[in-house]
Amino acid sequence: MRLRRIGYRDAETGKHYVFLSNNFSLAVITIAQIYKARWQIKLFFKRIKQNLKIKAFLGTPKNAVMTQIWIAVFVYLSAARLYQVYQPDW
Repeated sequence: MRLRRIGYRDAETGKHYVFLSNNFSLAVITIAQIYKARWQIKLFFKRIKQNLKIKAFLGTPKNAVMTQIWIAVFVYLSAARLYQVYQPDW
């Protein structure tokens, strides 16, 4: 398999990134944006699993995943509010 090595410097942070891609037709900036979006998605699911205590998703359809996330958010916020209201003063 042929791969393309792409170097990219983020204008905001000044950090230099190197990516490997098998897509030879997309522009460097497009591939960098795809990798950035992909990384944000991975971080989102990592935070969801850590903070909302979701160990695994029970279904794969979008609706099943979204329902499980919203229920977990509701439970998390409800518990946080109860803790805030009934927190001991010591």
